[in-house]
Amino acid sequence: PNLLIWWNHRGSTLAADAEPAIRGFGSSIGYSPIGPKVVVGSDSGHVRVYRFQRPNGTLADWERIDDGLFNSDPDITIGKAVVAMAGGGVRFAVGYPSLGKVSLYQFINPSAIVENSGRSNIELVGEIYSEGIEDDDMFGQSLSLDILGNFLVIGAKGYARAYWLRMLPSGNE
Repeated sequence: PNLLIWWNHRGSTLAADAEPAIRGFGSSIGYSPIGPKVVVGSDSGHVRVYRFQRPNGTLADWERIDDGLFNSDPDITIGKAVVAMAGGGVRFAVGYPSLGKVSLYQFINPSAIVENSGRSNIELVGEIYSEGIEDDDMFGQSLSLDILGNFLVIGAKGYARAYWLRMLPSGNE
């Protein structure tokens, strides 16, 4: 069939902040069509989270929504940040292969956050650490999440592990 196919650029180009410490911005990207949301990793360990939004009749564009949650300490080298987003846009994972650590985050319903409380709309669900096959096994060098962010596969040098998230009530809250 004769089809005319083209891609349309959506919103402004996502780029590293003016901060010189951010290196390799865009080296890892996770996307969810719900929102839509994008999480972007970098070679310097920085992570940025964006939502595509059209505020009150303006042109739609990407809005940063991580509130600086992932600004790393400039005196600490944490290495590359590898990211993955659950297809449903509820959770995302950040892997730090040089630390052998993967963190799982979830978005909090914005209506549950008290205005001007200073609370981010992102919270840490939990962390998984390498079980020490090798100190430099690069645990977290690749990640994949299912649509709800309940099933996570973590790649390392020479192996991969799958994890199922179980969340139990923690008592009187």
